[in-house]
Amino acid sequence: MATLPVPPVRSAAVGSRRMLHALRWWGPAALALAAGFTDLWRGGVVVAPALLALAYVVLVPLAVLRR
Repeated sequence: MATLPVPPVRSAAVGSRRMLHALRWWGPAALALAAGFTDLWRGGVVVAPALLALAYVVLVPLAVLRR
């Protein structure tokens, strides 16, 4: 009778380490996007474009590449 292979057990520490790594890169991107759109909604014409450009051109690509 053949036995089925047992999948390796992953510890909870591996998952939490991945989550912290993801938050380290996606957190600042999300914060810059939220602050940029909030300032844009309030009528900002200097800070909002700078934050949105920083988020879309630098932080989001870095978060995607560091995945």
